[in-house]
Amino acid sequence: MNERLLHSLGKDFLDYLHEWHAVTGYLPFQELAAAEDLKVDDTADIEDQYIKPKRLILLNRNQGVRRKRFTGMHEIAHHVFKTSEDGRFVRELERIFPGSLDARREFEEVFVELGGFQLLIPRPTFLEVCANYEDDAKRAQILAIKAGCSLAAAGQRIALDATRPVGGIILDTNGFVSDFFVNQIKKHLRAGRHFVIDDSHPIRQAPFKPNEVEYFKATIPYKFSRKKYARYMQGLYDEKRGQIIVFFNAPHSKKRGYHSLFSDFA
Repeated sequence: MNERLLHSLGKDFLDYLHEWHAVTGYLPFQELAAAEDLKVDDTADIEDQYIKPKRLILLNRNQGVRRKRFTGMHEIAHHVFKTSEDGRFVRELERIFPGSLDARREFEEVFVELGGFQLLIPRPTFLEVCANYEDDAKRAQILAIKAGCSLAAAGQRIALDATRPVGGIILDTNGFVSDFFVNQIKKHLRAGRHFVIDDSHPIRQAPFKPNEVEYFKATIPYKFSRKKYARYMQGLYDEKRGQIIVFFNAPHSKKRGYHSLFSDFA
């Protein structure tokens, strides 16, 4: 029963958030915060947070520009969730979990995570790019360019919207994995971050011509685990960023056809 109610509430929130953002003309973070009369303080080494009584967003000063852009949208999603229609979404969670503040906080975070990525890469941009490009790796590159976000954020936007298992990594040309992205359908696609892939691994051996999608089969590289899961993969080297994005469990050739991308949260 709760699962059905939570799914309905999550979809309702994302639909509302989309319409709310559309009214602004899909403003980017700083302009969106200003339009909502939200103050943004990114000068201290503190935890990212939204403080409702002060209409204040605190962002850790040590984040890069792209990371701040995403974190800021995440906190704006908290603002919308808590304040829209006199707190309707908060009240709905209270009805579902009347005796558990922890559960309410957990599921608000789930919805807001989805909402933050939707604000960062709005639905019209997302749908347009996915309609015009067939490969997830290329979609991620174009989404990152259009939204001014990281490849990891673009990969995560794709992963969270997919009804099939999606996971992947971001690495540099020396094999250092700086980030990963994954949905929760198959947790074995969670590789980890801040480790180096061995030179002999097929990901390191792929040619990766600049800005072109490469197809190959390889075992998923993990930071800690030695388990061997072989998957078809696709990757792309973004020459301007000097980064490679690799999708695990991906269609591996033009002849195989492509998955249905869009879930109920599209």
